[in-house]
Amino acid sequence: MKKSFYSKIGFVGLIIMVTLTFSCKKEVAGPQGPTGPTGPSLTGNVSGYVWLYDQYGTRIFSDLNKINVTLNNTIICHADSTGKYNFNSVTTGIYNITATDSLYGTEMAQQFQFVGGGNVDKDFKLSQIPTFTLSACTAVDTTVNTISYIKVKGTLTADTRARMVAVFVSASSSVSSAPANYILVYSKQVLANATNFNILIPSTDLNAAGIASASTAYFAVYPAAINFSTSSSYEDFNTGRTFFNSIGTSPINFNAIVP
Repeated sequence: MKKSFYSKIGFVGLIIMVTLTFSCKKEVAGPQGPTGPTGPSLTGNVSGYVWLYDQYGTRIFSDLNKINVTLNNTIICHADSTGKYNFNSVTTGIYNITATDSLYGTEMAQQFQFVGGGNVDKDFKLSQIPTFTLSACTAVDTTVNTISYIKVKGTLTADTRARMVAVFVSASSSVSSAPANYILVYSKQVLANATNFNILIPSTDLNAAGIASASTAYFAVYPAAINFSTSSSYEDFNTGRTFFNSIGTSPINFNAIVP
């Protein structure tokens, strides 16, 4: 009886193995079906408003007709006195729309998909490029509540209104605000009438970004508009970092050893 029982188990196992063998056999894909027809090319209008802010974050309502808005860097539209722009008879497609003003940082809507057949609104915010300057920026090691920091400190021109300072950090001496040239960015609002600032950068942040303790970190410090991170800025698709365009043009560069 035992022999018969085990013989049945062996036979059942053989059937399972054969079934699994055939069920795991790779299937051959059939021929690809025909490509569907291309969708219709429609036309429509792209319009919106460009809002201006000064370096202190205050809304500006004058000289709005000096703003230029371009479609793929070829079609130019001038905003009216209210900051409104309008592109008529735009065909279905993907566009880069750029808003510029000579005194303000550029903002761009990248890969803006326009279906057509109607009207689409797209607004922009531009902040003024700062006019104040920085001087005497340095970095020192410091410890606060047992946590190690690099303290970036410096001076700036006096003003009766609050200002902003931005610090870009890299492991390379080529550090700048260009997305390919920084790995971290910090900012601090400086109070009205103050002429000194301090920004604490944790060593753990630098370590996590690949700048090890006892190695050199490089810094570029810029004057920045109060709204520099929320206006006149857009993503660099190559790095995943941001173009910040409402900052000064003359940074102060220096380096420090990471504690």
